[in-house]
Order: sequence, then structure tokens, then C-alpha cells
Amino acid sequence: MPTQEGHIRPRNRDGMQSFDFEVYDGVRWVTLNDHLHFIVGADSLQGSQQARRRYTVQSSMYDGDWEVHSTASSVTESVTVDVLGVDQIDVSDGLLLLEEIFTQAVYNIRVTRDSVRETWTCYPAEWSIDRGQVQSHNIRAQVRLSIPRFPKKTYQAVV
Repeated sequence: MPTQEGHIRPRNRDGMQSFDFEVYDGVRWVTLNDHLHFIVGADSLQGSQQARRRYTVQSSMYDGDWEVHSTASSVTESVTVDVLGVDQIDVSDGLLLLEEIFTQAVYNIRVTRDSVRETWTCYPAEWSIDRGQVQSHNIRAQVRLSIPRFPKKTYQAVV
């Protein structure tokens, strides 16, 4: 039987233990995954794509285009947030809060998965609201956000 030397990391069979999605509203961090007022949808943050702006010149010496410079462009994150309430006034207040937060000129978002926290710097988001009959009868609404952010993000270990 083969042996392994060194540190063996135990495997977590239960999956992720904690998740939080927070937005800075200019005064405080507002959690959007407290399961009382907001729930971040399971289909959120499934993938993002990084594109680059490329500056090229034509060169007869190299038989084609030559890239002289490239920079990372903004990344768009897709997030779905369910807004909950005890009545339609609560739901409307939650929707107004989200609109106020996500239309700021520049704001920060923190995404915490277990003990790792990412911080993004973002621009005003594009959004759509679903307040259809099924949502209204369940005293909730769903907001789909397309959040543009700077390409770089910071990472922290949370203990």
C-alpha cells in the first residue's frame, strides 16, 4: 500500500459551510443572504468571463497584426436576489434598498465563501424585477442583476 508523506488535508464531505454576499451602501455593509429579507439565488455567481481590450498594429514585416498592448476589461457578474417580507410594504422597501445600493456610481461587494472573502469594486448595475402573480402571492420579488466590476479583486482569509 502506498504511503504519503507530509500534511494530509482532511476532505470536507459536507461542502461549503457558510456563504455571504454583502454590499456597501455608503454607510454600512448590507448582507443580501440573511434569509430574512434577502436570499442570493442558487444560480448566482456560476461563472464570469474576463475579456481583454487589445491594441494591434498592422505589420508587413510580421505578415499580419501585432499586439502592442492589452488591458483587462470589466467583468460582469450575474446575481439573482430574492426579496422577502411579511407584507408587500416590506418587499417594496427591500426593492428600493436594492435599487439605491446598485445604482451608486462606485460601490464595493464582499463575497464570503467559508473562510475566503473576495472584495469587488463595482459600477451601477443593470437589473430587472419579477413581481409576477406567483411572487406577489408568496410575498416576495426576484431581482436579476448584471453587475459590472473592475477586473481585479482582493482576497482575504476570514478567521
